[in-house]
Amino acid sequence: MNRLLWQLKRMDWIMTSLVLLLVCLGMLAIYSTSSNVNGSPDVIFSKQLVFAGVGLLGFFAASLINYRFYRSFSLPLYVIGGILLVVVLLFGTKIHGTTGWVFIGNYGFQPVEFVKLFAIIMLARYFSRHGQEFDRLGTLVRSFLIIGIYLVLILSEPDLGSAIIYLIIWLGLIFFVNVKRSLVVIMIAGIIAAGSAGWLFVMKDYQKERITNLFMPNKDSLSTGYNIHQSIVAVGSGGFWGRGLGLGPQSQLKFLPEQQTDFIFAVIAEEMGFIGVGLTLGIFAVLFFRILYHARKSRDDYSIFLIGGVIIMIYTQVFINVGMNLGIAPVIGVPLPFVSAGGSSLITSLIAIGMIQSAIINRPKTI
Repeated sequence: MNRLLWQLKRMDWIMTSLVLLLVCLGMLAIYSTSSNVNGSPDVIFSKQLVFAGVGLLGFFAASLINYRFYRSFSLPLYVIGGILLVVVLLFGTKIHGTTGWVFIGNYGFQPVEFVKLFAIIMLARYFSRHGQEFDRLGTLVRSFLIIGIYLVLILSEPDLGSAIIYLIIWLGLIFFVNVKRSLVVIMIAGIIAAGSAGWLFVMKDYQKERITNLFMPNKDSLSTGYNIHQSIVAVGSGGFWGRGLGLGPQSQLKFLPEQQTDFIFAVIAEEMGFIGVGLTLGIFAVLFFRILYHARKSRDDYSIFLIGGVIIMIYTQVFINVGMNLGIAPVIGVPLPFVSAGGSSLITSLIAIGMIQSAIINRPKTI
């Protein structure tokens, strides 16, 4: 009992409060948009409440487990992650052209979301052990293979949005270590070559259209550019104060697609206006600097890379999702962390913050 009280006392409750505010803000927007769903007016909201409860349990469990446990079991967790991605490929349910969901009763889960944490844990272990050796091409290549195995399975679903997140996590951690400029050039050239090959031989037509629509959103606003067009209209119509909860015409009349998930930010902008947008982005900004503060106070390499990986994962998704809603990023199905409807994303994000809390609680006093 004394141990538990000590852990709770050392927890960063400011960070916890910021995360809870984002979850509540998301709940508010989801409730507003799910109130008119045919047949079951609050089914999405009710599910999100369940997911939030499970996520909070995961958050506290991850906080109370010593972060060194993640390092010790990084390889088994990494293997489990690979198995989950294979299982979803073989037995998963296809939705919107992607075989990425596993259903347990009425609840669907995306293993690719949870596996992000396993990837971060494994990468943090590798980078903390070999951080001084990234002047060698072999070290760089081996670090990429850790994420590359996952990427092959994810692109087989195909899930372009998640693949981009995984790749950016690796790229972000690369810049935490000293890498030769020549290796950076080789790395960038390899990414460009892989991207070109993916465009020509891997990406589906609808995925290509999502990217081309970024540059020509009005080319076909009733078909391939419909999502971006409606999102921009919703964001612009909110004004300063917003139209009010449940009163946004784009969201309430279902003109705005995927309003509880991909375009939840547009719902906030339409119904809560500039005030709601400023509040949402402000909380994310304060949370970012709070996490960064603890990253700088870390006393060992593993916790630095662990916290760094979580920061990259969360804020890459924030930038892409907000960009999607504003028409400055392709629509690739990336949710807004803590806010968008969806159990897998919410639970994963909460557990990720719990892992950071673990690093804070168990931070050694000396380097």
